[in-house]
Amino acid sequence: MDDIKVCGVIRDSGACGLYRITQPLKFLAEEEGMDVAIGGVEFKSVEFKTDLFNLLQECDVAIIPRVVSEKTLQLIKVLKDMSPRKKVIIDYDDNIFEVTPFSTHYRDFGTREVSHNNIKIWQDGKDLFDIQRNIDNLNLAKEALRIVDGVFVTTPILADVYSKYNKNIYTLPNSLDFNIWKPSNLVKDDKVRITWHGGSSHYEDLHEIGGELTNITNKHKNVKIVTCGHEFKGVFKNIPSDQYEHHGWVDVLAHPYKQILLNADLAVIPLKDHKFNYSKSPIKWIEYSSLGIPCVLKDIHPYSNLVIHGITGFLYKTTEECEFWMDKLVEHPSLRKRIGDAAKEYVHEHFDAKKNSKYWSEAIKTIMEEKCLSLQ
Repeated sequence: MDDIKVCGVIRDSGACGLYRITQPLKFLAEEEGMDVAIGGVEFKSVEFKTDLFNLLQECDVAIIPRVVSEKTLQLIKVLKDMSPRKKVIIDYDDNIFEVTPFSTHYRDFGTREVSHNNIKIWQDGKDLFDIQRNIDNLNLAKEALRIVDGVFVTTPILADVYSKYNKNIYTLPNSLDFNIWKPSNLVKDDKVRITWHGGSSHYEDLHEIGGELTNITNKHKNVKIVTCGHEFKGVFKNIPSDQYEHHGWVDVLAHPYKQILLNADLAVIPLKDHKFNYSKSPIKWIEYSSLGIPCVLKDIHPYSNLVIHGITGFLYKTTEECEFWMDKLVEHPSLRKRIGDAAKEYVHEHFDAKKNSKYWSEAIKTIMEEKCLSLQ
């Protein structure tokens, strides 16, 4: 097959753009020899191109993040009309049909009004929330899914969700660049740091174990809770100020973010039993584990089918179990090391972006070779 030129479109420099576009395409160029461009930056020539549409015209394969507007749908149609050779792929890392009301994405995809604690948090026609527009958004997404040549997703559950609209589904898990994600030999103090990081969509998740985190800090005065991302002040209101530390949003590869993780002794990853959460990528566990940080995780997808309880992490079904395993890890440094080392070994074996670039390459080549089988 002739050289394939791939263009990936990124909306921002956050984790989604990094793990789903920038990093995979970087390794496609370095390991698979493909000619790639990302959001106007062409890796082979390190040439900056300001006209993204021209870049998309020149490529054979365009990878576009989830469709949320008529403008993006029209772009896909224009690209598909350019040449029979040109292929368009949509990448999805969330289930847009089951967005939790606590996610900011609910503003774009929510289709009902929502109240919480007798307060209406989503009301049609207020704060840019428009139910009819969101129904239209979902219909746009379905139309785009039907006409593209392939769909990339992060998990098998997402593959099942989107296979209703397109048969060319490729599950390509999030992976890490281990030249960047590696442990350090930091000299730590006597504090045991329990970390959590995430966005506003995790309100219910974190709120569920707020009491257990408070109990741990009351029992162990050397424990400090360290969070990064969205701050849920109400969850930590009963934790002494000298045992709580919060960092705002920082770039996923920035020094402060990695330093927060590198300083951590263990991590907690709560998830409510919700269809939106089932579809999530296990990227948090992957990030923590790559640095040898042991985790306590909710026993649901995406962790229940991946983490081996007592070997590569501790899974919990109840909040009492969550507190129990956090307590054990706080009290036993050797247990933290054993679990962290095993998880790190597993992650390095299965979630290496450099090694996994071959799967991206195979998916792209298959799409280039096959006639689109999209549902009509």
